[in-house]
Amino acid sequence: MKALKNNLSDLMVKSFYNMYNLVELILKIKSDDSLTLKESYLLLVTERLIETKDNTVSNIASELKISNPAASLAITSLVKKGYLKRTNEPSDRRIYIIELTEKAKIILEAQASFREQIIAEILIKLTMVDKVVLQNMLNKVDDFILKDFNRIKKDTKPIVKKEK
Repeated sequence: MKALKNNLSDLMVKSFYNMYNLVELILKIKSDDSLTLKESYLLLVTERLIETKDNTVSNIASELKISNPAASLAITSLVKKGYLKRTNEPSDRRIYIIELTEKAKIILEAQASFREQIIAEILIKLTMVDKVVLQNMLNKVDDFILKDFNRIKKDTKPIVKKEK
């Protein structure tokens, strides 16, 4: 059982690391400003929130599980880079509506195409049962990560203490 746990741990870390590097490489190739993975995800979240007309700073912060000031800083950075634009809500000037620029739409389209290509390549090798199992497993891993994220966020004690 210990060998299985170690193998799963190694595979998970390796897969996340490889996926992270692959996405960073795509971002570097497709973006002249070298977007970070976090910035790229902020764009994706914004795109999804635009579809539901919930594209405010506070909703973006909530989706990213960060504070409103942290989201505002990240959005400001992407505004400066030309990926986002921010306008006041006409009925309440305290609320900012976040929109994508054409530059952001090009990046998001390239990323979507890339994801579709990878998913197609993965799915072609799987049986229908494998596909269902994969989807269920990814949902369970995501649920666990979110639960653990919220638990760890509340426990602010450091694991490793700084040496003085």
